[in-house]
Order: sequence, then structure tokens, then C-alpha cells
Amino acid sequence: MRHRNNTLAREPRGLTGVLCMVGLLVAGGCDAGDVSPASTRTADSDEIVENLVAAGYERDEIRVDARGRVIYQGDIVMTLEASRSLSGAGFRQYVTTNLVSEENSNISVFISPVLDEQFPAFRNNVGYAVTAWDSVDSRLHFTLVEKDGDLPDEPRILIGLASGLCANVWAESTFPGSDGQPGEEIEINPNLPAKAARLQQGVMMHEIGHAVGLRHTDFKNRASCGTNRENGGAYGDPEGEAEGARHIPGTSEFPSGDVDPDFSPDRDSVMNACMGESSAKNTFSTDDKAAILHESVYKPTDG
Repeated sequence: MRHRNNTLAREPRGLTGVLCMVGLLVAGGCDAGDVSPASTRTADSDEIVENLVAAGYERDEIRVDARGRVIYQGDIVMTLEASRSLSGAGFRQYVTTNLVSEENSNISVFISPVLDEQFPAFRNNVGYAVTAWDSVDSRLHFTLVEKDGDLPDEPRILIGLASGLCANVWAESTFPGSDGQPGEEIEINPNLPAKAARLQQGVMMHEIGHAVGLRHTDFKNRASCGTNRENGGAYGDPEGEAEGARHIPGTSEFPSGDVDPDFSPDRDSVMNACMGESSAKNTFSTDDKAAILHESVYKPTDG
């Protein structure tokens, strides 16, 4: 999901996984409802839009960007496969169906040569995020590799520079697919490597979370976004119908019924929707860890 320079991307307090791109946000958003010129639209993008509408999303929350990608809720890039899996599905849970399968639990993280050459110090903060994830002691294991192909038998997450990303989006990433592979790509805003190390670390922890299926903790009201929570579409969603998320037992959750705009299940979660330079989190909260280690998510296998 994309994350805006003050906003991450909106998801629930646990983890989720539908194959699409999500981003971390900062403060405003690309306007929802924008549609690229007809020349950039394809049969696939038209089908994705119709699948999202059929799944219950509002048409004015969906746009097709200049690269022909379908983006909904301001910061999520939806693939054709994912849209087909969502079409006709229900949306009243807190964790979606696609997570990383057990046979894909060893994951390599690779930084593109262009990004590595242009911002060599960024590798240190990616390494911090990889270590943070590996230290949770879940069944997932992460390795930051020097070059693509160092661990050819392992699924990998590629980190590269984004093109055409909204100025207020820190990064975007893909969710796991139905094949049990992690999201294959994280793209960062070229402005991110110039920011404080703490912010870079938090953004990468957050994006890796999306790549393995985590959703935004404050997905129902985006409380972490403050006055910017409504940018880019109807982000306030008391019923959670547009989230495809189910609650992970043992973690804090939203109350039933209407949700106070300022209520947050966990203000310390690294998976909250928005992350500003002064509010960046670079450690997992207690509930973050509980979600990751739950038996329905990534609890370590016995032995």
C-alpha cells in the first residue's frame, strides 16, 4: 500500500493479504476518481475497476494512473488476480486470505542496483527493518542480500525507486498472492532516503509488513492521519466493508458500531496508516508482535 508522507496506507491492526500494492502516506493524497487518458487504459485495468465495483468499492475511490495501474482508496495498487479474488467476496473481517505459505517462509530482500547506487546509506535502514522483522521470531525469516540471485531458491522482495508516486506517499508495496509468495515489490519515494533514519526504518518495517500480508491497524478511521484522514477518498469506514480484513485474536480492535474519529486500537503500531517525520515508529508494539505470532498468521512451527 502506499504510504503518504504523513500517511501510510489504510489497513487494520493486524495483518492481511490480498495481492495488490499499498502505500504509506504523509499528508494529502492523490485525488480519488482521477482517470488517466484512455490511451493508458487496458482491458485488464477496465476489468479490475469493474471487479472492485462489484466487490463493493465506490467508483469514485478508484482511479487509473498514468502508468495504467488501478489505484483505490488513494494508495493501494490492485492487480488483476487480486481483483478477481475480491469480486463478490465479503469484507467483514480483519485479516485477508492471502498470507505467505510455510514453504515460502525464508525470504530474501534485495535492493535494486539503481537505488543502492543512488542512495547507498539507505541500505543500513533497510537492514534495520529486515533485522527487526527477523527478530520477532515468527516462522518467517528474512535475509538482506547483496545482489539478486544470491539466494535463488528463496522468494524475494525487491526494493526499488518509484516513478510517478504522489509526493505525499513514502512508499508502496504489493501484498502476498494466492500462490503463497510474499509481495514481490516495494517502491519508495526518492525523497525518503533524505529523511531521518527513524522514519526510513519505520517505513520499511511497515512496507515489509504489507508484503507479508499485514493491514493497517487504524484502517477504520485512519486516526494516525489526523486532519488528513479523508484525503483521497472515503477513508473513514466504520463497517470495514472495503477492507477485506478480519480481526486477529489477542490484539486490540475497534468497537462495534460507529467509531470515534480519534479512537486508535494501538497508537504505537508500526502498521498505522500514516507516519509523519515527527511520529515515526521504528519498533513493533506489543500488539504488532501478538498479531504476527498468532497461530492464524505466522506463529513458529514446532521443532
